[in-house]
Amino acid sequence: MSRMNLMKPFIILPILAVAFQIPPVFAKMEASRVSYWATEGENLVEQEQEIAFIERRELFDLLKSKQPVIFVDTREAKEYQVSHLPNALNMPFSKRHEFIASLTDEQKEAMIVPYCNWDFRAYVSALELKKAGIQNLHMMYPHGLRGWEAAGLPLAGESIGQNDAQASAKLDQLLKDNQFVSDVITKSTASQRPADAPPPETRTIEMRILKTKVEPRHIKASVGERLILNLHAEEEDHHFVIPDFGINVDLEPGESKTIELELKRSGYFPYGCLKCCSRYQCQVKQAILVDLVMPPSFYGE
Repeated sequence: MSRMNLMKPFIILPILAVAFQIPPVFAKMEASRVSYWATEGENLVEQEQEIAFIERRELFDLLKSKQPVIFVDTREAKEYQVSHLPNALNMPFSKRHEFIASLTDEQKEAMIVPYCNWDFRAYVSALELKKAGIQNLHMMYPHGLRGWEAAGLPLAGESIGQNDAQASAKLDQLLKDNQFVSDVITKSTASQRPADAPPPETRTIEMRILKTKVEPRHIKASVGERLILNLHAEEEDHHFVIPDFGINVDLEPGESKTIELELKRSGYFPYGCLKCCSRYQCQVKQAILVDLVMPPSFYGE
């Protein structure tokens, strides 16, 4: 990636969605925690460092107040050219280390919001940005380009037929007109369970990681449940990710590992293989659906 591309003026104009209305107050979301209990021992996946999530309304409020926000598209250059968020910088996942080393002091001080289609590459990139000392990192909820697109938000790129300046102008006008997202995205803040509460239900689910998909496609669950996910890598090596729960694990062909999750809030939480996304541009998406009030299509499926 050229230095010139990294240094281009980043002006993100205030962004708001057209098709749906977001409720008036959105608190910053804390990433759900991985909880360890009665484990499989050596096969148990350790939790990675978590990255904070920010809901659209809070993000839009920051943009409206002209706070410095940098969207970083972590897909490869050819994907970025097709469509991307207005004025987003492109940090190809394959060249992310060069990009991180080239960030200016001013860019490091801004809020950086990495994204990709479903935030698998974005999550791993965010971990590396954090290790490089960048602290003001957030990921969007709903997730990535697909969630953005599903809400009808303007994009730039070849497939869209408009450039960054044109897309930014539309976003700016949407904000000025107070056109907000209309469907409420409800989420539970889920407090800790009382000490005298009955034990939460624990379910064990066998998960097959294939070349272009993960089975099962959806896991329906409720707040308070515990899930034990037994991962089985089939056909080739995999890099399995669940951004909302800090899961980031490599598996060799034929290898099995175990993930234990405690579901503390409702929401749409994608999971998948980062390598499959890069190799095959997978279109089938999988997620843990926790007490959803909107259909999966609302989140970009």
